[in-house]
This record gives sequence, C-alpha cells and structure tokens, in this order.
Amino acid sequence: QYRGPREAELTGAPENLPRFAWLGAGPFLVLAAAAAWLSLHWNRIPERFPVHFDAAGHPNRWAERTAKGVYGPLLFAAELCAWMLVMGLAGWFGSRRSRTRGVMLGAMIAVQYMLACLFALIALQPVLNVPIWLVVLSPMAFLLPLIIVLVRKMSEPSEPVDPTPNECWKASIFYYNPNDAALMVEKRDGYGYTLNFGNRWAWVLLAGLVLVIASAPFVLA
Repeated sequence: QYRGPREAELTGAPENLPRFAWLGAGPFLVLAAAAAWLSLHWNRIPERFPVHFDAAGHPNRWAERTAKGVYGPLLFAAELCAWMLVMGLAGWFGSRRSRTRGVMLGAMIAVQYMLACLFALIALQPVLNVPIWLVVLSPMAFLLPLIIVLVRKMSEPSEPVDPTPNECWKASIFYYNPNDAALMVEKRDGYGYTLNFGNRWAWVLLAGLVLVIASAPFVLA
C-alpha cells in the first residue's frame, strides 16, 4: 500500500530563513507609524469622514472619529499581514526543497507591504486628503515587480515534479494526503503552492483566515 512521500528534506538545506525574511516585519512598522501619526494629529481628523467610495469616486459610507473608526483599518491590515506572514513561513518550513520556495515567501512579504501601504493610506486619507486614485493604484507598486519576478521564474528550466501521487489530487486542484508530511506542495497546474488538506495544520491556517475575515465587522467602522 502506498504510504506517500515522507522526505526528510521538508525544510531543506540550508534550513535558516533567507535574509530577506526579516523584511516581513516592515509592514507592521508601516502600520504602527501610521497609527502613531494619527494619534499625534487626532484633532485634525474630521468628526465624520468617508471610508468607502463608489465607482465614480463619490463617498457612500462614513465613519466617525473614534478608536474603531480611525484605527480599525490599521488593525485589520495587521491581522491580514500576520496571516500572510504565517502562510509564508509555513510554506518555507512545510514544503519540500525547491527554488520556488523562496519566491513564494518573497511574494507573501510583498503582499504584506501592499496591504500595509493600502490600509495606511486609507487610514490617513481623512487628514492628508490622499487622492482616491493614489489609494487605488498604490498596490501596483508592489504587484508589478512581483509579477515580473514570477514570470521570470516561470520561464526558467523546470525542476523535477513534486512527488505527489495522482490519486491524492481531487479535481486536479485539491491535494489530500494524510501520509505526506508536507504542509504545502507545488501545484500540478500553474505556478505556486497549495495546501495539503490531509495535514491538520492546513485547517488551522484556514481557520485563522476565517477568524481574520470574521473580525472585520468588529474592527472596521
């Protein structure tokens, strides 16, 4: 009976995180700096300010100058960034050796910066009157370099296919193999990784995402 791959090289050599992994702390510093600036300029924040706009750029939802209204977006962004960082680290330590492992960790960190800058601009907008177009386009500063790196990596010679048995792929998308020690495996189609739903930690990660999303009504105005 097939027991599935249980390679001892899940974390590979070297096991130390790449140096750029420390950049994962940067988004939290961005959010903390935005929170500190808002605290210092509290009296400049309008009593009531727009927090959502329609396609034409007209405000259609408002918030008040309260802790929740002012700091809520920053707190929610911190939750998202924390989850993204945990996912990136889980992918590094919980997948088999591959050069794409570092790319995926870097991609998670890049998305962290995108989220932190986006929500920081949203939080600062009532005071600085940041143009909506700048808030909307700001993620491109991180997405474009990320896309370029991913395209370059995809064009490089391919590595051996991750040793995952065909019968463990459901609908060619979902991987379920309790006998595989890997938390994440490379996708069969496309580029990147997917969770091994046969690993209980995969469900812990998904539960974390559900909790982050469920917290939105409590932290956002």
